[in-house]
Amino acid sequence: MPNPHSRYKLRGRNPVEKDVFGGLDKFLKEQRKTSRVKKPGIGGEAGKPRKGKRKGKQEASPGPSTTNWFKTKIRLKFIKDAQEESAQQPGEASAEGAANNPDNHRSTESEKDLKPGESLSDTHFYYQRTGSRRPDRLFVATVELDEDVPVDKLFDSRYLPSDDDIEYQRLVDLWQDPAVEDAHEISDWSELEKLVDPKKARFAPFFRDVHDDSYREKTANILFDYMASLFEHVPSQGEINFRRHCYFPLAREDLGTHQGLYFRHYIGKGNLNVSDGQAIGIPLAICTCKVELGRAGISQSEIPGLLFQANMAFEFESNHEQYPAYVISVRGWRFRFVKGIMTRQEVARFQDKKKRSGRIKVQRTREYDIYDREERKEFIRVMLGLLRSFEDRREADFSTELP
Repeated sequence: MPNPHSRYKLRGRNPVEKDVFGGLDKFLKEQRKTSRVKKPGIGGEAGKPRKGKRKGKQEASPGPSTTNWFKTKIRLKFIKDAQEESAQQPGEASAEGAANNPDNHRSTESEKDLKPGESLSDTHFYYQRTGSRRPDRLFVATVELDEDVPVDKLFDSRYLPSDDDIEYQRLVDLWQDPAVEDAHEISDWSELEKLVDPKKARFAPFFRDVHDDSYREKTANILFDYMASLFEHVPSQGEINFRRHCYFPLAREDLGTHQGLYFRHYIGKGNLNVSDGQAIGIPLAICTCKVELGRAGISQSEIPGLLFQANMAFEFESNHEQYPAYVISVRGWRFRFVKGIMTRQEVARFQDKKKRSGRIKVQRTREYDIYDREERKEFIRVMLGLLRSFEDRREADFSTELP
């Protein structure tokens, strides 16, 4: 009879009783529980891992964050439209061009074997313009990077919902369906679809993706579509929500004119009706798929969105000491919340035609693996807290009236 606890691979001269393995299981389970950090009033019950599924990361006691720094070069290539970008990159661009490539970038090297402080190679981004072309423009960012920082470094923890928060409970319940997620192997999706709670039918594709573990080896923008559906019509976050198709320009007057660095998903304030047209608010966070690992991925997928946000806020008000910016970054199932901070002087250097360089402090949280239901709950808690905190950001009121 096979040993039911063969995972421990214990060796001994005499047979080991099952009671010993049961006691070991119980001990390890208790140890895993005590390693989780729960803030007062926002803790959660321990979850049961799904049979045959990967477990999410447990929240470890926060140690000192690791700080590193490096330089990244960002070269903007100005184009007139998506067709032009497609013609320049026939082997890489899709038929719809720039607007269909997540966080359009081309990179030739990774950050492997780079020493701290060493520059990454040029990363090319396509900046779409509705007018005439311009010469390429090179920016250099010096990045001071803090990894695995606690959430309260990104925003005030008072915005985090507690376990008895009604909105939080509703969102958590909507975004899990054990009957589907834990179902045994089913080849016919129509059979699996019958298991979905009717109240959660709009999330059936998400539960199917969890059941099939669709994003273990790839990164997909569709996860942001799922989130947009989850967080829509949440009263406490007001008009701030997930949105699609953002062109992030370098100048205030170009905001809302379909030119700039393109991002498929972002978080922003709704378009407000005004007497002469609409008020387009600046993006409050960029959503990005991190294709590359390590500093190369951070440079390509996160740093440009942070720099452009700080630059745009500076365009509206240039008298503040600091300019924060946010990115929601995903790789596979795992998300990180990222905050960048630039001082007034550094943003001014970034805009200076002779310098075009600036220093940015970047803080990244631990990973949240939404494949796991308990991790998903904590991700929703942080995401909801972040959206609520944006309501009080001064940048939420920056807008440009368009005819």
